[in-house]
Amino acid sequence: MAVELTVVGADGGRTVLGDSGDGGALVVEPTRVLEVRLTPRPTAPRIRLFDWTEQIVESNDTGLGSATDAAYAYRIELLEPLQPGRTYVLTVDSELGPRLFDTSGSPLGDVRLSLKVAGEPKADGTGKTGASRHKRHH
Repeated sequence: MAVELTVVGADGGRTVLGDSGDGGALVVEPTRVLEVRLTPRPTAPRIRLFDWTEQIVESNDTGLGSATDAAYAYRIELLEPLQPGRTYVLTVDSELGPRLFDTSGSPLGDVRLSLKVAGEPKADGTGKTGASRHKRHH
């Protein structure tokens, strides 16, 4: 199954990436909107985005197009932008059973696509320096 990923930037710009099939991570910009296009069209796909802690990323998702389209298009609108320096995993598998099929009934393989977000990870802000602790007590 061919996977096309469109990353929609904050400025509305669009970057289209394809799965090279080599298992390497695709580098993406921090974004709140991803669009996925699957060809051939699978029946009842389940598309999920997992963060680096293997938790499902909260989002509002929408199927795009119609059931007669040759490809399946899906829009993921994240509640929070992807975090720079982190790796996410986009998966596509069957919603209804152990195997994913296309509209003609032919079996399709599951998809597991790694997304590496460009940039340096942000500090989590939990580490206080000795100087800041000292100031707080005076």
